[in-house]
Amino acid sequence: MTEARRQTLTKTVVDGLSCPPGRKDAIFFDGEVKGLALRVTAAGAKVFLFQYRAGPAVRRVRIGALGDITPAQARRRAQILLGRVTAGGDPVVEDERERVAAEAARKAARAEARDRSLTVAILITRWQSEQLGKRSASYARNAPGLLRANFGAWLQRAAKTITRSDAMDMLERIAASSGPASARNAYPRRRG
Repeated sequence: MTEARRQTLTKTVVDGLSCPPGRKDAIFFDGEVKGLALRVTAAGAKVFLFQYRAGPAVRRVRIGALGDITPAQARRRAQILLGRVTAGGDPVVEDERERVAAEAARKAARAEARDRSLTVAILITRWQSEQLGKRSASYARNAPGLLRANFGAWLQRAAKTITRSDAMDMLERIAASSGPASARNAYPRRRG
């Protein structure tokens, strides 16, 4: 098939382009900006693309659909992409790397927010609802209150920020002020 004559993809030209009968789509390249193209489907959809070579591979970047973007905007975007390619870049690979990095950053931020929101008070409440049913009634009744009283300064602190050293220091303070039995009781041990 012979390539159609390249012409500048202006609004008038773009509006007049259609997909040839019997084909699912056709691509029309701009005569002004290397790599700028318009894909026209049999259904009438028109999408601007930027096509370039990265080694032996031909790659395409979707710029935007006609209506969401004008031909002039598509041309400016294609010029930016052409500059990236000319400088040795590969926009498809670079954009995918950026997308993956942004998603990883979002996941890390969500995990950090979740960790910050998991406070000592929440852990005590979860422990009370999930673990104390297996313990004696008096322990189940008294232990959460003792923990809240002994660790009151930490109730709104993110649990993740508490180190083993912090916990040992706190238990030593409890032992000094209320006795070793209180420190032992403030340290809820897991029972098998």
